[in-house]
Amino acid sequence: MTMIALNAETRFQLWLEEAYPALYTTFDWSKNCYCKMDVDKLLDYADDGTSAFIRFALGVWHHENKFEFDVIEAASVMSEKQCNAVITWLRDPFWP
Repeated sequence: MTMIALNAETRFQLWLEEAYPALYTTFDWSKNCYCKMDVDKLLDYADDGTSAFIRFALGVWHHENKFEFDVIEAASVMSEKQCNAVITWLRDPFWP
C-alpha cells in the first residue's frame, strides 16, 4: 500500500471536519479563507468549550494566537472530544 503525504492545508481540513464540522463549513477552501460573519454566529451560540476550541482552531489557521486561546481555561471547559482534537494537533502540529 502506498502512503500519500498530505499537505498542511488538507490535514487541517480533515482535522477540522472531524473535530468540529460546523466550523469546517464556515471555510471557503477554494479561496483559503473563512467567513468571519459565520464564525461570529457560531461564537454567539457556542458554549465556553466550543468557543475555546474555535479560538484554538482559528489560531492554528492564522499561525498565531490572535484569538486569545488559553490552554488552562480550555482544559477546564472543553469536551473530551475537543481536548483530544487539540492534543492530536499538539502531538504533530501542522500549519496550513
